[in-house]
Amino acid sequence: MKLSYRTLSFVVMSVLIGFSVFYYVTINRAARSVPSYGQGASLGPEYFPNGLAVLLVVLCLLALVRTVRMEDRTLEIPYAGLIALAVAATAAFIAGWGLLGAFYPFAFLFVAGLLFGFRVGPTGRVLTAATSLGMALVVTIVIYLIFDLLMSLRF
Repeated sequence: MKLSYRTLSFVVMSVLIGFSVFYYVTINRAARSVPSYGQGASLGPEYFPNGLAVLLVVLCLLALVRTVRMEDRTLEIPYAGLIALAVAATAAFIAGWGLLGAFYPFAFLFVAGLLFGFRVGPTGRVLTAATSLGMALVVTIVIYLIFDLLMSLRF
């Protein structure tokens, strides 16, 4: 897949600026719910996150100015289909986990799907599927053991 460097830069910088604005607004809303420490507190909990959000917007704007001034070129993105598949699988995993709350089954399916999708080699489909499922099961069990049992973090 071939893309224009300038177009891709505009899209990425616009998305980053959008995330920064969302982050800035979210941080300020959350900071209003935190009681201030003392009467004359000048630095609240939102001070440094706001600075990071503003800094990201400024850097994105500088990058956009630099992009406009430079000569455009074409970028070759190898395996664009697999990248799109991974992004879609990640979005489906987060949506399924958020809507249904079943972390471990979705984590197993997510890891198995990525391992099967990115598997390279001449092996048969049954062996590839069995290996991917086995590795996904091991990864899911390790996540369960570390986060659920050892650290007592419930997903």
